[in-house]
Amino acid sequence: MGEYQSDEKRKQKRYKAVDGAVASFSSHEGPSPNILGEIIDISENGLSVRYKSREQISNVSQVDIFAYKEPFINLSGMPCQVVYDIGLDATTRRCGVEFGDLSESQIAILHDFIVHYTEGEA
Repeated sequence: MGEYQSDEKRKQKRYKAVDGAVASFSSHEGPSPNILGEIIDISENGLSVRYKSREQISNVSQVDIFAYKEPFINLSGMPCQVVYDIGLDATTRRCGVEFGDLSESQIAILHDFIVHYTEGEA
């Protein structure tokens, strides 16, 4: 896993997520990592998440994003790859993922999610 990616290398603007935006990771292979985290920021190309764990995320191939406030937006099965995973303290980590190829409907729902669950640039 690489280091935290600087803003200068990003292709799309990242937007700061508001409270209530969360992500869950899973895998097509083997047991799911069963990790749920708070979305820190998000773009059309990826997102970063803060989550509780002592170990890095591994064996992840897709991410689900959703919100537990209205409007309830749920986007499941988005292909992804972990770009970085760093420890913030003894029990909290920050992970950045890049989305894979998204379908047109996934892109449309992702845009709705960004409109409703972000504020300003990250």
